[in-house]
Amino acid sequence: MTRTFVKISCASLITTMDNVLEQIILCLGDSILNKNNSTIAGRSDDMTTDRNMTKSHSAFDRFSELTSNLAMALACFFILLMMIHVTVDVLGKYIFTIPAPATIEAVQFFYMVALVFLPFAYVSRSEGHIFVELFTRSMAPHSQHFLDGIMGILTLTWLILVSIYAGQEGISSTIEGEFQETADGILYVWPSRWLVPLGSAIMALAVASRIIQDFKKSFKSHHNN
Repeated sequence: MTRTFVKISCASLITTMDNVLEQIILCLGDSILNKNNSTIAGRSDDMTTDRNMTKSHSAFDRFSELTSNLAMALACFFILLMMIHVTVDVLGKYIFTIPAPATIEAVQFFYMVALVFLPFAYVSRSEGHIFVELFTRSMAPHSQHFLDGIMGILTLTWLILVSIYAGQEGISSTIEGEFQETADGILYVWPSRWLVPLGSAIMALAVASRIIQDFKKSFKSHHNN
């Protein structure tokens, strides 16, 4: 019975590892090959403008792109680390009867937080978020870009507030040395509190960069008309 369970567990782990590695390869491939080539369905008229904007990136745009790519790479690293940690825990538990320490706590306080907040900026720059254009599809291009800029300002305001609040929580947690009790002792979780303000701040840079581009496109489209 035990051998059968171990075989099933190993098969499940292999499948999980394949899926996770596929996701890592996909996200790294997107980061390398599709940095500046993403477009939104229904906005094919912006392709020429996007190419011109890509050729004339400012230092702020390049810095935003660098930070978002680094955050995405760090998120991929956490995926790989979580895969290894969980695999070692399962194999150690059912083969050697020695599970890996603090697996649940590490997933809860470190891995999942990193996977949620660190890719924010990359997804924003690649326009991977959901766009609803039911009421704006018939608007002129310069009006669409102007509205995108306004919505970007609202998003940026929200991100700044989240970054400030989460940063204050991170400071308090660091000063107090926040930790979580585990079956094997204690796990210091205060470093994970900095992942939320870090991811939010990096996304704020990406949104600010996008706001500038949207207003530039709006004014350029209006001037051409």
